[in-house]
Amino acid sequence: MSDESFASLMKEATNRGSATGRRLHPGDVVRVRVIQIAGDSVFVDAGTPGDGRIARSDVLDEAGEPFVKPGMMLEATVMDPRPDGPRFSVSRRAFLEEQRRAAQAEAAARVVAGAELEGTVSAFNRHGALVDLGGIEGFVHLSELAWRRVERAEDAVQIGERVRVRVLSVEEGDRGARVRLSLRALQAPEPVAAPAPEEVLKAKVIASVGGGVTVSTPKGEGFVRMAELGLPPGADHRRAFPAGKEFDVVLVTNAGGRLRFSATQVARVEERKNFRDYSSGTAAPQSGFGQLGDLLRERLGLPPSEPEAPGAHAVPEPARAQAPTAAPQPKVPTPAAAPAVERPVAAQPADRGATKPARAPDPNGVVRRRR
Repeated sequence: MSDESFASLMKEATNRGSATGRRLHPGDVVRVRVIQIAGDSVFVDAGTPGDGRIARSDVLDEAGEPFVKPGMMLEATVMDPRPDGPRFSVSRRAFLEEQRRAAQAEAAARVVAGAELEGTVSAFNRHGALVDLGGIEGFVHLSELAWRRVERAEDAVQIGERVRVRVLSVEEGDRGARVRLSLRALQAPEPVAAPAPEEVLKAKVIASVGGGVTVSTPKGEGFVRMAELGLPPGADHRRAFPAGKEFDVVLVTNAGGRLRFSATQVARVEERKNFRDYSSGTAAPQSGFGQLGDLLRERLGLPPSEPEAPGAHAVPEPARAQAPTAAPQPKVPTPAAAPAVERPVAAQPADRGATKPARAPDPNGVVRRRR
């Protein structure tokens, strides 16, 4: 701005101020017009004999540049009126702070437990979303964003989105009021069919806690106790079942929507189902080693066995009526016996081969002593 333009604006402000005779007081909210931006000050006219000054830091945007231009009208709060001095001071920051406190006081009268209000989503964190209620910020936890499971706040709402919320509670703290809000309370629950008994469901681990794991299934969220995970004694269930792991479960109890699942009972349920199918004649024919063979093939990475054609091993009816007979064995010729060789017999002494005469029996009652 040229010196002539600045001088003309100051002259006009002086004439208008002297004509009105306006006097300023601390705390007054005045509407001023920007005259010039020079150094660390922004000079303004409030219709008084002297010009005013606003700190340059009060009118900077996010990029650090002044967002005001000469001729722009602003509202500010009088800080130092300087009735005897040539220049008074006003603050744009003080004006905005006063506006914020007034908005908070007005919002505090509206923000009570049970009230239904409209607000704007202002920020996210890992636990939920912040909603500006027009001077007071409230917090919406992930579990209160929707009836379905929400892992990130941005999956349910977006920054700048206008939402309608219900106030759950208002608690006074050292840093002001803590307001808990809910979007889910104003939404109709999503219909979810309850799991049927002995229905095998695919579960996904949400979190591991001290007594087991929390899982999500197509029929709702539930809990699996450590005893129902099928782990050996002393195993760490947090490492065996990390977040995101999928496995099969069946329903154990359903107490008012609180579902309890089991992984160890899946095999029993499938065995009972296979038995019922077999008893009713609807079971598919097994081949090879049956379920054990299929399990071994799966563990060893072998392709599944091909089903055999019906009657591949059937025995003809006449053959089953007769007892199997052993096939005739061929006769193996035995070697001819070698001719006997006559060996000369050595002559024996005459007395060695002689026999002793038999002893006469002893009369009754006579006992001979042996020598």
